[in-house]
Order: sequence, then structure tokens, then C-alpha cells
Amino acid sequence: MQAREIGLVITKQLCSDMGTKLLDDAIVLSHLRVKRDDQGRLQIRRIYSFRYLDNQNDIHHGTLILLGKKQESVLLDSK
Repeated sequence: MQAREIGLVITKQLCSDMGTKLLDDAIVLSHLRVKRDDQGRLQIRRIYSFRYLDNQNDIHHGTLILLGKKQESVLLDSK
């Protein structure tokens, strides 16, 4: 649960920085696997999907990837 909460904080901050709004204040775990980090330690890699509203109230999709409890990357719809 702690990783999900970290992911939610990261996603909310990202949306705030972009001037958008996280839809339903929710992220959804879509994939889970084990991967080695840069130091060779096994970590859980979580992929969360989320939706957000832009200024025109259009819905966009995003993906947050966490390795352990750290942000690995964020992917956003390009329109």
C-alpha cells in the first residue's frame, strides 16, 4: 500500500505542475513484476495507469512506473 500512496502523491504533483487535474484522484495498478535496480538489487516494478483532465476538460491517459518506491518514468498521452 505504501508504494501506491507514493505513486498517488507523485501523480497528483505531476498533474498540479502541468495545470491539470487527476481524474477521480485515483491510480490503478496495471502491471507488477520483479526487476533489478542500478545496484543489481531485486525491486518490485509497478506500473500504474491514471486519467487526467486538461483545461478544456478533455480526458487524457498517463502511466507511472515505480521501481521499488522511486519513480522510474512517466508516460503521457500526446495530442
